[in-house]
Amino acid sequence: MKKIAIFSHSSGAYGPKRFAEEAQKLGIEARAINYQEVDFEIGKDKVAVSLRGEPMPDFDFVIFRSAGGTFYYVPQRDFLLDYFTQKRTVILNEETYRSWPRLDKLTQHILLSQANLPIVETYLFANKDHLKNKMFYPAVVKVFFGSQGKRVFKVNSWSETEPLANQFGANTLLVQPVLPEGEDIRIIVVGGKVIGAMKRKAASGKFLTNYSAGGEVENFQITPEMEEIALSAAKLFHLEYVGVDLMADKQGKWRVLEVNRACQFEGFEKATGLNVPQLTLSYLLGKNA
Repeated sequence: MKKIAIFSHSSGAYGPKRFAEEAQKLGIEARAINYQEVDFEIGKDKVAVSLRGEPMPDFDFVIFRSAGGTFYYVPQRDFLLDYFTQKRTVILNEETYRSWPRLDKLTQHILLSQANLPIVETYLFANKDHLKNKMFYPAVVKVFFGSQGKRVFKVNSWSETEPLANQFGANTLLVQPVLPEGEDIRIIVVGGKVIGAMKRKAASGKFLTNYSAGGEVENFQITPEMEEIALSAAKLFHLEYVGVDLMADKQGKWRVLEVNRACQFEGFEKATGLNVPQLTLSYLLGKNA
Protein backbone atom coordinates (compact mmCIF):
# COMPACT_ATOMS: atom_id res chain seq x y z
CA MET A 1 0.00 0.00 0.00
CA LYS A 2 1.24 3.49 -0.89
CA LYS A 3 1.87 5.85 2.03
CA ILE A 4 1.54 9.62 2.29
CA ALA A 5 2.54 12.12 4.97
CA ILE A 6 0.84 15.50 5.31
CA PHE A 7 2.99 17.87 7.38
CA SER A 8 1.58 21.06 8.87
CA HIS A 9 1.78 23.20 11.99
CA SER A 10 -1.70 21.94 12.90
CA SER A 11 -2.49 18.39 11.78
CA GLY A 12 -6.01 18.73 13.14
CA ALA A 13 -6.86 21.57 10.74
CA TYR A 14 -9.31 21.15 7.87
CA GLY A 15 -6.69 20.78 5.12
CA PRO A 16 -4.54 17.98 6.59
CA LYS A 17 -7.63 16.07 7.72
CA ARG A 18 -9.24 16.27 4.29
CA PHE A 19 -6.06 15.15 2.53
CA ALA A 20 -5.76 12.17 4.90
CA GLU A 21 -9.44 11.33 4.45
CA GLU A 22 -9.32 11.37 0.64
CA ALA A 23 -5.99 9.51 0.54
CA GLN A 24 -7.52 6.64 2.47
CA LYS A 25 -10.45 6.51 0.01
CA LEU A 26 -7.88 6.09 -2.77
CA GLY A 27 -6.23 3.22 -0.94
CA ILE A 28 -3.28 5.28 0.33
CA GLU A 29 -2.23 4.98 3.95
CA ALA A 30 -2.16 8.55 5.29
CA ARG A 31 -0.62 10.26 8.30
CA ALA A 32 -1.20 13.89 9.24
CA ILE A 33 1.90 15.05 11.13
CA ASN A 34 2.64 18.21 13.09
CA TYR A 35 6.06 19.71 12.46
CA GLN A 36 6.56 19.88 16.23
CA GLU A 37 6.28 16.08 16.46
CA VAL A 38 9.51 15.62 14.48
CA ASP A 39 12.84 15.33 16.33
CA PHE A 40 16.30 15.74 14.81
CA GLU A 41 19.44 14.08 16.18
CA ILE A 42 22.41 15.99 14.78
CA GLY A 43 25.80 14.35 15.16
CA LYS A 44 29.23 14.44 13.56
CA ASP A 45 28.46 11.90 10.86
CA LYS A 46 24.69 11.96 10.45
CA VAL A 47 21.39 13.66 11.06
CA ALA A 48 18.68 11.24 12.17
CA VAL A 49 14.97 12.03 12.00
CA SER A 50 12.36 10.57 14.31
CA LEU A 51 8.61 10.91 14.63
CA ARG A 52 7.12 10.74 18.13
CA GLY A 53 10.25 8.97 19.35
CA GLU A 54 10.34 6.37 16.57
CA PRO A 55 12.36 6.34 13.31
CA MET A 56 10.67 8.36 10.57
CA PRO A 57 8.64 5.94 8.41
CA ASP A 58 9.19 5.73 4.68
CA PHE A 59 6.54 7.48 2.58
CA ASP A 60 5.78 7.40 -1.13
CA PHE A 61 4.33 10.92 -1.13
CA VAL A 62 4.75 14.01 1.05
CA ILE A 63 2.64 17.16 1.19
CA PHE A 64 3.94 20.15 3.11
CA ARG A 65 1.15 22.37 4.38
CA SER A 66 1.70 25.67 6.19
CA ALA A 67 4.74 25.92 8.44
CA GLY A 68 3.10 28.81 10.30
CA GLY A 69 2.90 32.50 9.47
CA THR A 70 6.05 33.32 11.45
CA PHE A 71 8.13 30.65 9.61
CA TYR A 72 8.89 29.04 12.96
CA TYR A 73 8.95 25.56 11.43
CA VAL A 74 10.46 26.46 8.05
CA PRO A 75 13.99 25.15 8.94
CA GLN A 76 12.47 21.81 9.94
CA ARG A 77 10.52 21.66 6.70
CA ASP A 78 13.62 22.52 4.68
CA PHE A 79 15.54 19.65 6.19
CA LEU A 80 12.61 17.26 5.74
CA LEU A 81 12.58 18.29 2.08
CA ASP A 82 16.18 17.12 1.69
CA TYR A 83 15.53 14.02 3.78
CA PHE A 84 12.63 12.81 1.65
CA THR A 85 14.30 13.81 -1.62
CA GLN A 86 17.19 11.48 -0.78
CA LYS A 87 14.62 8.72 -0.36
CA ARG A 88 13.11 9.52 -3.80
CA THR A 89 9.79 10.45 -2.25
CA VAL A 90 7.34 12.34 -4.49
CA ILE A 91 6.93 15.77 -2.88
CA LEU A 92 4.14 18.15 -3.88
CA ASN A 93 5.57 21.56 -4.85
CA GLU A 94 9.15 20.35 -4.32
CA GLU A 95 10.71 22.72 -6.86
CA THR A 96 9.11 25.84 -5.40
CA TYR A 97 10.20 24.99 -1.85
CA ARG A 98 13.75 24.51 -3.08
CA SER A 99 13.77 27.79 -4.98
CA TRP A 100 11.99 29.86 -2.30
CA PRO A 101 12.02 28.35 1.21
CA ARG A 102 10.15 31.47 2.34
CA LEU A 103 7.81 32.72 -0.35
CA ASP A 104 6.70 35.87 1.46
CA LYS A 105 4.55 38.64 0.03
CA LEU A 106 7.54 40.92 -0.66
CA THR A 107 9.32 38.25 -2.71
CA GLN A 108 6.10 37.51 -4.55
CA HIS A 109 5.45 41.12 -5.51
CA ILE A 110 8.99 41.71 -6.73
CA LEU A 111 9.03 38.58 -8.91
CA LEU A 112 5.49 39.11 -10.20
CA SER A 113 6.45 42.67 -11.19
CA GLN A 114 9.63 41.50 -12.92
CA ALA A 115 7.53 38.97 -14.86
CA ASN A 116 5.16 41.76 -15.98
CA LEU A 117 2.19 40.18 -14.25
CA PRO A 118 -0.43 42.65 -12.95
CA ILE A 119 -0.02 43.43 -9.26
CA VAL A 120 -1.21 46.03 -6.79
CA GLU A 121 1.22 48.96 -6.54
CA THR A 122 3.26 48.27 -3.41
CA TYR A 123 5.66 50.22 -1.18
CA LEU A 124 8.12 49.09 1.48
CA PHE A 125 9.82 51.80 3.52
CA ALA A 126 13.21 51.38 5.17
CA ASN A 127 12.34 52.73 8.59
CA LYS A 128 9.61 54.32 10.68
CA ASP A 129 10.48 57.90 9.69
CA HIS A 130 10.27 57.08 5.98
CA LEU A 131 6.98 55.29 6.58
CA LYS A 132 5.51 58.28 8.42
CA ASN A 133 6.68 60.84 5.86
CA LYS A 134 5.64 58.91 2.74
CA MET A 135 2.48 57.22 3.97
CA PHE A 136 -0.84 57.87 2.22
CA TYR A 137 -4.40 57.19 3.32
CA PRO A 138 -6.52 55.21 3.17
CA ALA A 139 -4.14 52.31 2.66
CA VAL A 140 -3.83 48.58 3.12
CA VAL A 141 -0.90 47.53 5.30
CA LYS A 142 0.32 43.94 5.18
CA VAL A 143 3.05 42.33 7.24
CA PHE A 144 4.83 40.52 4.43
CA PHE A 145 5.15 37.19 6.27
CA GLY A 146 1.46 36.82 7.18
CA SER A 147 -1.08 34.30 5.85
CA GLN A 148 -4.83 33.49 5.95
CA GLY A 149 -5.68 37.19 6.06
CA LYS A 150 -3.77 37.60 9.31
CA ARG A 151 -1.62 40.71 9.75
CA VAL A 152 -3.54 42.60 7.02
CA PHE A 153 -4.97 45.96 8.05
CA LYS A 154 -6.82 48.90 6.55
CA VAL A 155 -5.53 52.19 7.99
CA ASN A 156 -6.79 55.75 7.72
CA SER A 157 -4.26 57.70 9.78
CA TRP A 158 -0.79 57.62 11.31
CA SER A 159 -2.37 56.90 14.70
CA GLU A 160 -3.54 53.58 13.22
CA THR A 161 -0.29 52.89 11.35
CA GLU A 162 2.24 53.66 14.08
CA PRO A 163 1.21 50.80 16.41
CA LEU A 164 1.74 48.36 13.52
CA ALA A 165 5.21 49.79 12.87
CA ASN A 166 6.02 49.47 16.57
CA GLN A 167 4.70 45.92 16.80
CA PHE A 168 6.06 44.39 13.59
CA GLY A 169 8.78 46.80 12.46
CA ALA A 170 8.29 49.44 9.78
CA ASN A 171 10.44 47.57 7.28
CA THR A 172 8.11 44.52 7.39
CA LEU A 173 5.04 46.49 6.28
CA LEU A 174 3.91 46.44 2.67
CA VAL A 175 1.78 49.50 1.90
CA GLN A 176 -0.80 49.39 -0.90
CA PRO A 177 -3.63 51.60 -2.12
CA VAL A 178 -7.13 50.45 -1.27
CA LEU A 179 -8.81 48.71 -4.20
CA PRO A 180 -12.59 48.54 -4.52
CA GLU A 181 -13.47 46.70 -1.36
CA GLY A 182 -15.59 43.75 -0.51
CA GLU A 183 -14.68 40.86 -2.77
CA ASP A 184 -11.87 38.99 -4.48
CA ILE A 185 -11.38 35.76 -6.42
CA ARG A 186 -9.42 32.67 -5.43
CA ILE A 187 -8.37 30.39 -8.26
CA ILE A 188 -6.83 26.99 -7.48
CA VAL A 189 -4.34 25.50 -9.92
CA VAL A 190 -3.31 21.83 -9.77
CA GLY A 191 -0.73 20.35 -12.13
CA GLY A 192 -0.79 23.29 -14.52
CA LYS A 193 -4.60 23.37 -14.83
CA VAL A 194 -7.23 25.59 -13.21
CA ILE A 195 -9.62 23.32 -11.33
CA GLY A 196 -12.04 26.08 -10.33
CA ALA A 197 -12.55 29.44 -8.69
CA MET A 198 -14.59 31.06 -5.95
CA LYS A 199 -15.63 34.61 -5.16
CA ARG A 200 -15.04 35.72 -1.57
CA LYS A 201 -17.12 38.52 -0.09
CA ALA A 202 -16.29 40.26 3.15
CA ALA A 203 -18.89 39.96 5.88
CA SER A 204 -20.95 43.06 6.54
CA GLY A 205 -18.87 45.79 8.16
CA LYS A 206 -15.61 43.87 7.72
CA PHE A 207 -12.58 44.40 5.49
CA LEU A 208 -11.13 40.90 4.98
CA THR A 209 -12.71 38.51 2.48
CA ASN A 210 -11.08 35.32 3.82
CA TYR A 211 -13.47 32.49 4.61
CA SER A 212 -11.56 31.94 7.87
CA ALA A 213 -12.33 35.58 8.75
CA GLY A 214 -16.06 35.17 8.16
CA GLY A 215 -16.16 35.95 4.44
CA GLU A 216 -18.96 34.58 2.27
CA VAL A 217 -18.07 32.36 -0.69
CA GLU A 218 -19.68 31.37 -3.96
CA ASN A 219 -18.69 29.60 -7.17
CA PHE A 220 -17.20 31.84 -9.86
CA GLN A 221 -16.61 31.39 -13.59
CA ILE A 222 -13.31 32.99 -14.54
CA THR A 223 -12.48 34.66 -17.84
CA PRO A 224 -9.68 33.51 -20.17
CA GLU A 225 -7.66 36.54 -19.00
CA MET A 226 -7.97 35.49 -15.36
CA GLU A 227 -7.02 31.91 -16.22
CA GLU A 228 -3.92 33.11 -18.05
CA ILE A 229 -2.86 35.25 -15.08
CA ALA A 230 -3.35 32.38 -12.62
CA LEU A 231 -1.47 29.87 -14.76
CA SER A 232 1.36 32.33 -15.38
CA ALA A 233 1.72 33.00 -11.65
CA ALA A 234 1.74 29.27 -10.90
CA LYS A 235 4.38 28.67 -13.56
CA LEU A 236 6.53 31.58 -12.37
CA PHE A 237 6.85 30.09 -8.89
CA HIS A 238 7.06 26.43 -10.06
CA LEU A 239 3.83 25.63 -8.26
CA GLU A 240 2.02 22.34 -8.82
CA TYR A 241 -0.63 23.21 -6.23
CA VAL A 242 -1.49 26.84 -5.52
CA GLY A 243 -4.24 29.30 -4.74
CA VAL A 244 -3.94 32.51 -6.76
CA ASP A 245 -5.91 35.45 -5.37
CA LEU A 246 -7.07 38.19 -7.74
CA MET A 247 -8.87 41.49 -7.19
CA ALA A 248 -10.14 44.01 -9.72
CA ASP A 249 -8.88 47.61 -9.58
CA LYS A 250 -11.04 50.70 -10.14
CA GLN A 251 -10.76 50.23 -13.90
CA GLY A 252 -11.83 46.59 -13.66
CA LYS A 253 -8.36 45.22 -14.40
CA TRP A 254 -7.49 42.04 -12.55
CA ARG A 255 -4.44 42.18 -10.30
CA VAL A 256 -2.66 39.45 -8.32
CA LEU A 257 -3.00 39.93 -4.58
CA GLU A 258 -0.82 36.94 -3.69
CA VAL A 259 -0.13 33.27 -4.35
CA ASN A 260 -0.48 30.68 -1.60
CA ARG A 261 1.27 27.38 -2.18
CA ALA A 262 -0.44 25.72 0.81
CA CYS A 263 -3.76 27.47 0.35
CA GLN A 264 -6.71 26.66 2.56
CA PHE A 265 -9.68 25.23 0.69
CA GLU A 266 -12.56 24.70 3.11
CA GLY A 267 -14.47 27.65 1.68
CA PHE A 268 -13.43 26.67 -1.85
CA GLU A 269 -14.94 23.19 -1.51
CA LYS A 270 -18.11 24.67 -0.04
CA ALA A 271 -18.44 27.18 -2.88
CA THR A 272 -17.50 24.99 -5.84
CA GLY A 273 -18.42 21.46 -4.77
CA LEU A 274 -14.99 20.35 -5.97
CA ASN A 275 -12.94 17.76 -4.11
CA VAL A 276 -9.58 19.54 -3.86
CA PRO A 277 -7.62 16.78 -2.07
CA GLN A 278 -8.87 14.10 -4.45
CA LEU A 279 -7.86 16.12 -7.51
CA THR A 280 -4.46 16.91 -5.99
CA LEU A 281 -3.79 13.33 -4.92
CA SER A 282 -4.80 12.05 -8.36
CA TYR A 283 -2.21 14.40 -9.82
CA LEU A 284 0.43 13.07 -7.40
CA LEU A 285 -0.45 9.47 -8.25
CA GLY A 286 -0.01 10.33 -11.92
CA LYS A 287 3.50 11.62 -11.22
CA ASN A 288 4.33 8.32 -9.53
CA ALA A 289 2.90 6.17 -12.34
